[in-house]
Amino acid sequence: MPMFSGTQPSTRYELSEEDLKKAGQVLLWSGASAILGTIIVLVGQFNVPIQWLFLVPIINSVLVAVKKFVDNNLKG
Repeated sequence: MPMFSGTQPSTRYELSEEDLKKAGQVLLWSGASAILGTIIVLVGQFNVPIQWLFLVPIINSVLVAVKKFVDNNLKG
């Protein structure tokens, strides 16, 4: 007995706009992760003077603001 009778044709795979948005978000997050990872490795190779440590909370605040912006504006 055959596993497929062949009476129903296969449907074509369709990619909706929603799927494209999700794929685009994954691509953006992957690229951002790669860039951030590269920055972390590069920063570890530099000796940062203590007088520049005030930038750490500023950078952290900027990153939190960017994340909140992305969360609020890219919700599906």
